[in-house]
Amino acid sequence: MYCEPLQKPKKKPNYRYKPVNTKVMAIVKERSGGICEYCHSNTATAPHHIKLKSQGGLDIPINILHVCNSCHNHSNTEFLHEAKEILRDRVQDIFTGDKAYTIGEVAYYLNMQRDEVLRQCIKDFLKVEEAWPTGEEIKLWVGVAK
Repeated sequence: MYCEPLQKPKKKPNYRYKPVNTKVMAIVKERSGGICEYCHSNTATAPHHIKLKSQGGLDIPINILHVCNSCHNHSNTEFLHEAKEILRDRVQDIFTGDKAYTIGEVAYYLNMQRDEVLRQCIKDFLKVEEAWPTGEEIKLWVGVAK
């Protein structure tokens, strides 16, 4: 009698907490001045991704709020909606709709390494041969396009 070997179950993605890059966190801490970027009243101690990493959010300063433990532990739908608005405002202040940006400019404005921007852009929506991303494409990539 022949038995098929047991197949290993497929692994689910692991979205457990991974520390934010120390350089990224230093930028976020400097920006917040140690004050919660959501409630503005408590001491900020925790990073919170606006577009969650499990949803493809990037580990970049513009996508991270420096928040107090209370805001981080009690984030709800309203908190997430308001955080998305903060991210949208940050991105729209930097990138205009139809202007094309070089990868170097995108890296500079997002405080990312040029190679990381290039890797992410290619992975997500660009091909090397295509034109540089426009402001609208960057908004789509960061996750704030309407």
